[in-house]
Amino acid sequence: MGVSETQTAPITVGQRARAKVRRRSAIQRAGLSLFAERGYDETTLADIAAAAEVAPRTISAYFPTKLSIATSVADDIIERLTTILSEHPELDFLETVDLWLREESEQLGSVPMALDQAVRRRNPELAALLSGRITDTVEVASAALARQVGRRRDDQTLQLAVAAASSVLARYLTIVNASGETDELFRQATMRLVTAIIGTL
Repeated sequence: MGVSETQTAPITVGQRARAKVRRRSAIQRAGLSLFAERGYDETTLADIAAAAEVAPRTISAYFPTKLSIATSVADDIIERLTTILSEHPELDFLETVDLWLREESEQLGSVPMALDQAVRRRNPELAALLSGRITDTVEVASAALARQVGRRRDDQTLQLAVAAASSVLARYLTIVNASGETDELFRQATMRLVTAIIGTL
């Protein structure tokens, strides 16, 4: 018996995963675009769903709250660093940070990065929160740094060094994301500052 013309090939795991990535990206772009155009408070989840052409309940499968859409670019940055830490346990702290900064440079000029900057400009009340999320990023690597230098994670000197390094890197990301381009000399200078901070441990 032949296959009916109305039958379709089964959806593969890979196709399903790619569809989820596209749907999340559509929701993220719709939300950030509306936050930049109308303002965060003036935008509802229903508005975002309509712009992304999904059902309102679909949004919760990707973003638990409206705020999580607003912070999604910073959260994605954190996730990329976490991925590097898990995939390259052989790297020391500074090597991890350097690889991470190089990979972040590849994200410059992307739609989410540009929209994130537009959201900050349109919603100054979110700017400090978003900057804080980037500052939090480096702290996810504090456990690796603690192991490397032989200190406890609650060591006060370690916490101070992580906070200082986080501030430097957050400022670096803010500058390059705002400009939409990276400068190798600037990246190297940033790494020298972070190296000097970690060298105090």
